[in-house]
Amino acid sequence: MNSVQWTHGMMSCVEYTGVRLSDLLKEAGIKPEGKWILPEGADASGMSRSIPVDLAMDDCFVAYAQNGEALRREQGYPIRLVVPGCEANMWVKYLRRIYVHDVPMQHREETSKYTELMPDGTAQRFSWYMEANSVITYPSPDFKMQGPGKYFVRGLAWSGRGKVAHVDVSFDGGKNWKEAHFTSPVLDKAWTRFEVEWDWDGSEAFMMSRVTDETGYVQPPMPQMRKLEGTNNVYHRTAMVTWRIHAWDGGKNGGMIENVQY
Repeated sequence: MNSVQWTHGMMSCVEYTGVRLSDLLKEAGIKPEGKWILPEGADASGMSRSIPVDLAMDDCFVAYAQNGEALRREQGYPIRLVVPGCEANMWVKYLRRIYVHDVPMQHREETSKYTELMPDGTAQRFSWYMEANSVITYPSPDFKMQGPGKYFVRGLAWSGRGKVAHVDVSFDGGKNWKEAHFTSPVLDKAWTRFEVEWDWDGSEAFMMSRVTDETGYVQPPMPQMRKLEGTNNVYHRTAMVTWRIHAWDGGKNGGMIENVQY
C-alpha cells in the first residue's frame, strides 16, 4: 500500500482512433425523447452504464484502434467506448450494442457499484467526471534517496474537466509551495508532466503535489476530502498524497520513502 502503483494505478493515457458517438447516434435517428444511452459490453461481466445523451453527444467516441494499432483483446477488441474525462468503468469494452432510453436504467454498475457512500449515509450517484489529480512519481516509495543533493522532482497531473493550469510542489507537508514547470504538451483531459528542482539537505521531508485545473478547481488535502466525502469513498479519492522522506543517516534506513496518507 506504499507505491504509486497502489495509490494511482490502473491508469493510462493513450491515443485512440475511432468514430464520434454523436455521428453514430444521429445516423441511427435518435429521437428527442431519448435522454439516456446504455452501452452494453459483450464480456462475461455484462458491463453497462447509463450515460446522459448530452454527455454522449459531446466528445465521446467509439474506438477501434489504440496507439496506432487495432485494439488488443484485453483493451476491448474489436471496439470500445471512450468517454474522455470520466470514470473508466463508463468506457465499456467489447461494445456490442447501445440502447437509448428516456431515463437511466439503474444498472448494477451505477447502483450497488460505482456510487460514493457519503458521511450522512446517502449514496452519491452519477458523478462521472474525475476531479483534477496529481502525483509525484520520482522520487516516490518505489525509489530510495541516494543522499543529500540536487534532485529533479517529476510527476503527472491531469483533470477530467479540461486542461491543467499549474502544479505546485511542497517539501514540508504543505507549509510552503514551489511552482513546477511543465515538461510535456498541456492537452485537454490528458496527462501533463511536471518537474521542479529541489536541493535536499538530508533532513526529513514531506513531499506533495497540488494541481489546479483551468476551471479553477484546486486539488484538496486528504483531511479536507475526508471531511466532505467520508472514508468509504474510493472511486473519487483524488486528494493530495504525501511522501515522507526519512532523514539521511548514511544509507542504512535514511532516504527511505513511504506514503503517510491513504
